[in-house]
Amino acid sequence: MHWFTEEPFWLILMFFLVAICTGVAAMARGGKWFAVASVLAIVSATTVYAIERAIVTDREMIRDSIIDLARQVATNNVEGAASHFHPDYDVTVRRVRLEMPNYIFKTCNVTAIKPIEFEDSENPTKAEVEVRVFVNVDATNSQFRAEGMAPRAIVLSYQKTAVGDWKIIDYRHFDPRHRNALDARDPGRRFP
Repeated sequence: MHWFTEEPFWLILMFFLVAICTGVAAMARGGKWFAVASVLAIVSATTVYAIERAIVTDREMIRDSIIDLARQVATNNVEGAASHFHPDYDVTVRRVRLEMPNYIFKTCNVTAIKPIEFEDSENPTKAEVEVRVFVNVDATNSQFRAEGMAPRAIVLSYQKTAVGDWKIIDYRHFDPRHRNALDARDPGRRFP
């Protein structure tokens, strides 16, 4: 989880700290009603935080999948990366297992996750997202011949499984500096 970077966590923490400060001030001044109000605020903040942590949205599941996939890539864990792919899409899983060993990754840092586009906003079963990463890679044995730091853009197509988690069914990666050329070759490609 990335709860230290999420806005709700910081809002709840601020609310919690204000409630504690109010309670301490009330106790110092002998104000019974302020103390009761601060206890209620602390209980409310804790309840809101617990509910917020318990509910995981589709966007959060996809975002967490992307962050963990980047970790697997950075450690050159082919099977860990392959575990993020839908098992019913054998061709894509095989492609990952064949392609990834051509590279030796030293780092893989997610720099941006573009807005996730769902095929159907009411009951989403497919989604597509563009992710920007910055990798430190050695690909001297690959046909792409890259070494050192490189920006990459990756378009991930997700499908929701029967158990409710999101798995990747297709991916494309390219140099983001050549985005216009890619769009000209493949206009409007979404949701395979």
